[in-house]
Amino acid sequence: MLQSYQRTGKSQERFYKKSPALIKSAVAHSKDVSKVALSALAGIFALIFSLFGCSFAEPCRQCPSESEKSTLRFAAAGDTNGYNINLGAHSDRDPLAAVRQLISDQDLFIFNLEGVLRNEALDESCPPQAFQSIFLSTPDIANFLHPAAQNVASLANNHLLDCGSAGVEETINALRGEGIFSEGAGVNLSDACKPLLLNIHNLRIALLSYLAMESGSFYADENKSGVASWERCSGSEQVANLAKTTDLVIVNLHLHLTPGWTEETSEAHLQRIEEVLDSGADIVIAHGPHVPQGLLVRGSRVALLSLGDFLFRPDYAVPELAHNSVLAQMAITPEKISISLVPLRMDERGQPQIPTSKEGEAILKEIARLSREQNTSIEIHDGIGYVEVQRTR
Repeated sequence: MLQSYQRTGKSQERFYKKSPALIKSAVAHSKDVSKVALSALAGIFALIFSLFGCSFAEPCRQCPSESEKSTLRFAAAGDTNGYNINLGAHSDRDPLAAVRQLISDQDLFIFNLEGVLRNEALDESCPPQAFQSIFLSTPDIANFLHPAAQNVASLANNHLLDCGSAGVEETINALRGEGIFSEGAGVNLSDACKPLLLNIHNLRIALLSYLAMESGSFYADENKSGVASWERCSGSEQVANLAKTTDLVIVNLHLHLTPGWTEETSEAHLQRIEEVLDSGADIVIAHGPHVPQGLLVRGSRVALLSLGDFLFRPDYAVPELAHNSVLAQMAITPEKISISLVPLRMDERGQPQIPTSKEGEAILKEIARLSREQNTSIEIHDGIGYVEVQRTR
């Protein structure tokens, strides 16, 4: 669906040089009009093949292989918002400039948008809260959040309602205006629970998002805007049904069942992640703890336990570990899931940067250590962490 082909200049040049002579010869020596027609038809096919980088005289060198045609490539990042990042409606400074090249060639980019997008300043609809900050940014930040061919914002988190129901709708509309899909929130429970269904390279993909948090004030109900929860959306049944009718189920989990700012995955979070995997999810992308954690592979399924923050600058100082981040790049075929873990560091502006070799190595070694606790091995080569999972469905 999103395949692209490069033209081969030599093939085109060869055709344009040879075709006039071939056609002239066919007309001069053929006594049968049908032969002329066949020759002309062959010329047309040669032109078509040359435009796609192929010719009858030589094998296709630029056309993607069958495996490449069926490979989904996507990148996933953690907590993202424009608060304190991109102030001013006319700002054109790209906060993802340092890492955009890591995402721009992907079929899909998935991130957790943790906050509200609206033009109005803080008012009575965005009341201060005793237990968390208000993350509000202008919609222009969305201009920079669609670096891939298709882009998805996970909204099932505890900051989408920072400006109430109106903020939920404004955020969804702002994303839609930039061509960014959203999942995990809506004007009512049915809307919030609705899966996002995509078809890329003829791969049927279902995406879902859930918030896991004790407070129920963020959750949608039949008469209230809000976010999706595993319990209210009957997540186990929902995932199991989608696993039967699609080729790939990706679930985003925003985890706040236990305190954050830690690299250790709590038992409560592990239990929820494993419940989602057991229900039939192929990939779980978790965020919320604000610090990168390990990976967990269970058979043919995989969970990223926490990707950390991606674009994040609160009013308070964050722990040093929270400046570490990871971008997960995945290549998915019917046979396997290949994961590349790219270490990142957030600078003092809360924007992702490529770390030094020493910093990147330290981030990956810690993720590898944490993954071993989950009986999952990560191989590190040339500053990238690699995991490969064989698929069985």
